[in-house]
Amino acid sequence: MPWNSFNMWLLKGTTIIFFLTVKMHDINSQSIADYQHYSDIVFLVDGSHNVGRVGFHRIRNFILRVVGQLNVGANRYRIGLAQYSEDSQTEFLLNKFLTKQEVTNHLRKKYSFKGGPVARIGRGIEFVHKNHFVKAAGSRKDEGVPQIAVIISATRSQDKVETAAKALKADGVMVISLGIGKAVKNDQIKMAFVQQYPFIVTVEGFNQLLPLARDMSTAIKTITQKHFVLQEIERPAVCQTASMADIVFLVEESSRIKVTKFELIRDFLEHFISVLDIGSEKVRVGLLRYGTVLTPEFYFTSYQKMEDVLKHVKSIRFTPAKDGRINAGGAIRYIHENYFVARAGSRKQQGVPQIAIMITHGDFNDDVRGPAAALRRIGVLVYTIGMIGTQSNKLRNVASYPPENFILNIENIGHSKNIEKIIQKKICVGIVHVTSVRSEQTDQLQQTCTQSLALHTCPKFSFINFPGNILVKKNHRTLQDGKQAIRPH
Repeated sequence: MPWNSFNMWLLKGTTIIFFLTVKMHDINSQSIADYQHYSDIVFLVDGSHNVGRVGFHRIRNFILRVVGQLNVGANRYRIGLAQYSEDSQTEFLLNKFLTKQEVTNHLRKKYSFKGGPVARIGRGIEFVHKNHFVKAAGSRKDEGVPQIAVIISATRSQDKVETAAKALKADGVMVISLGIGKAVKNDQIKMAFVQQYPFIVTVEGFNQLLPLARDMSTAIKTITQKHFVLQEIERPAVCQTASMADIVFLVEESSRIKVTKFELIRDFLEHFISVLDIGSEKVRVGLLRYGTVLTPEFYFTSYQKMEDVLKHVKSIRFTPAKDGRINAGGAIRYIHENYFVARAGSRKQQGVPQIAIMITHGDFNDDVRGPAAALRRIGVLVYTIGMIGTQSNKLRNVASYPPENFILNIENIGHSKNIEKIIQKKICVGIVHVTSVRSEQTDQLQQTCTQSLALHTCPKFSFINFPGNILVKKNHRTLQDGKQAIRPH
């Protein structure tokens, strides 16, 4: 996993501590009942001889009690279970049982003690990571559903846990470490999502497990709910109101961009898209790669779900042409003629904001001024994101006006979390601004029509955008209007 993924879960863990300062047993039961969010939960249980059959039955009863207090279902809480000793085995995957009754029946009748001389927790963590927290096993990670692992241990691990635990947490899984008796605190600290309660829980003996079940189920519900609160905090607030737009990303693919940098650009795209409200009636996105040749990746109507868009973006591979030519003007012309048109899913005629975001080094081998001006004239807001060494004056030929709002730079795309948020916010502000301005202009024109007794009908209006002061034209009369314009057709 890249180091920044590890830092991301660490940051999330630090932030979530703020939300979990209230003791779990003090949370009002009514507020828990009102929760609307669910998670995928996998129990990873010590099945070694250190537990013994009596301890095993008490762990089973503990899990039964916890599951009994959760709303289990295909679209609710999903439950998985695995055992570990010197090796690991699956009891059931997240998509095996989709009702609470099925889960509890298996636990009561078919769940048996594995046994084994040693406990290799690190190997067990790797096992559930590869076999349980994956889409094929029923994980809804790609849909944004919280992933929780409850690791129950009764002794020191006979292998190292830190590397496996880091990989699991870097993949977004929140680990609750429950230690019983001889379980070593140091292992718990390395495994836990955050190094304090409720992510680290310790009891002296198996007989203390059952009274803990209610607190554990409440902790799971609270962690699940706070996960969604945290997601909203990470998402710029203005992006929550930028609920409708058509956005095309133009990504440079030339010999000037090495494979490593292209992968970082791809990560940037994933992070940016993940804050948008993707949907057929919400935000639609398209993507075009450009260099010597133009490669359309997907159009506005290709995907209606965020997870499908992100899956496609993750699959993109770097294939630069050897001659290094950058046909940026051709790329701009292409999206004008093939993306921002009704047949490709553009909602320009419905007044939905049209956005183009170009990621570039700024060294163009063809004319960009004409195609960019033509794109802006049909109402498309054009943002340019320049990488290190890009000259802003070259981007002025492409970007909308004023340049300080539409020309953005990433000095070091590999360490650009703060800059990412700034870019996200600026573009979402642009979407909200266009939406509000157009709504006001439409209302004004409708009011003008209503008030004019001489008019029996009102003309249709369309928005136009120029790289500078914008004019409003109506019946050959010209009015100043800042950044947007409309005219009858």
